Amino acid sequence: MGNYTSDPADHQRSPFDLRWDRIVNFNHDYIGKEALKSIAAEHPRQFVTLEWNSEDVVDVFASLFREESYDYMEMPRVAASAADWVYINGNKVGCALSRCYSYSFKKMLSHCIIDSKYSPPGTEVVVKWGGKNSPQKDIRAVCVLFVLFLHFALLTQLSSSATHHTRMISAGQRFYRASLTSLCSNVHTALHLKIECINRHVNSSHI
Repeated sequence: MGNYTSDPADHQRSPFDLRWDRIVNFNHDYIGKEALKSIAAEHPRQFVTLEWNSEDVVDVFASLFREESYDYMEMPRVAASAADWVYINGNKVGCALSRCYSYSFKKMLSHCIIDSKYSPPGTEVVVKWGGKNSPQKDIRAVCVLFVLFLHFALLTQLSSSATHHTRMISAGQRFYRASLTSLCSNVHTALHLKIECINRHVNSSHI
């Protein structure tokens, strides 16, 4: 889905593209070590968050009531893997993926893997919306500070405010702990049910 290239090579990412720098270790030998060293030195791409222009997003939905419509934009997030080209001055500089609507911030957000020189917060870009065989729309977007809450790949937009930044990280941590507690509780319940079923089966086999 999306209009990004279908070439498998263009979908391959290094740990540095995904902000996984901390898990890269050069203290032992392995296949690809020298290639990773080269990427680490150059750092050609960065993983950022894009805040999509609300007026442009609204126009995509408004087009559903016009004779020519843009591709439907699923809410709150895309249900399948999809990526769209990102441009600056008509030049391809990256791809937008994992689009998600944030109810808290009333914004459409997405991840973006972009050329490093365009990654600073405030950089204005254009996301090309629409499949290759569909009407396409240029959606304005801006790079913002990035954070990824690992649980359920929760995306959120952060402003430059330090207080706001701290509050959002705290909220993400609370959400993660609550979700993890719920998950453990569900697993615990499932194990008890499984044990009960086994006991019933064993008891019935002795009758």
